[in-house]
Amino acid sequence: MPSLEQILEFLNGLYEYLHGTIALIFIIVGIWVAYLHLKELALDYFERFRDKEHRYRVRTTTVKDMMHERWTQTAKLRRLRVSKTTNNLILDPWPTIIPVDTDKERSAKLAQFYSVPGRLGTQTQMNEETMRIETKFLLALSREEAFKGHREYSTMLIYALDEKLEDILGPPEFVAAQPVGEECFTYEVHLPPNRRFVRGKVTDDEPRRKETPQIRVFKGSPKHGHELRYESDRRRDQNLVRWKLGRFVNRFRTRYHVDGDRTDFGDPRGVHDWFRVTILKPPRDEDIHICWCMEGDPVWDWCAGSHSHVPDNHR
Repeated sequence: MPSLEQILEFLNGLYEYLHGTIALIFIIVGIWVAYLHLKELALDYFERFRDKEHRYRVRTTTVKDMMHERWTQTAKLRRLRVSKTTNNLILDPWPTIIPVDTDKERSAKLAQFYSVPGRLGTQTQMNEETMRIETKFLLALSREEAFKGHREYSTMLIYALDEKLEDILGPPEFVAAQPVGEECFTYEVHLPPNRRFVRGKVTDDEPRRKETPQIRVFKGSPKHGHELRYESDRRRDQNLVRWKLGRFVNRFRTRYHVDGDRTDFGDPRGVHDWFRVTILKPPRDEDIHICWCMEGDPVWDWCAGSHSHVPDNHR
């Protein structure tokens, strides 16, 4: 049986070991937190000199369209990090209507627009790349509302498109202009009750696909751009190791999810089609095109193309 001195010596050694281990953990965590903080500061200063117009970095963007036959309400929620204290931010470009013939692209008619916080105005400037005059939204903040440098804020921009649905959905696509976000971009649309998007392919093992939209997402234009990778949330026929490995690898590359249905949300719209596209780690160098098809409309290239380009679990 160990003596009292041996027990005390063992407990003292255990205490010193635990004390050293805990201290080491705190040191490692402190170094990691300091690294992340210094990294963000360095990116802030880089952004300040690289982009004289924005001087902020968008973390996430969420866009929601509530479509009606003769008008559409759009809400854009952004989470951004400001690199320099400011009371004026240049936000999204004025929305445009893009028909099949892109040479006839025109500015959309807005019934109203506003933002939270601040007051929303416009600013006109020349785009040096396209040599066209562009109108962008300008967010003006009071002195009390000013965004402080090296902090994160959220902005809500809301406007009503005074346009017929045929013009907005001809063809049916949404173009997300940069910057869309470093972490995540989400687009959600709710259609009028009498409008239906083209459903995916239905199989016996997955009947829920009957309400899932057929959607394709491109970096750049659908004709010349790169189609993004679709990530399924279902394991399907893959073995567990391959499925887990794919899920792990996808965390480090651009991919998107799709959800949709025909639902009654308890509002005056009643039962209607809706879908949501979530792009994780979205591209940051080109605009993003989200394309789908509507029942009764012409078959567009992204719907009529080879089905090999459309994921099986996403048709």
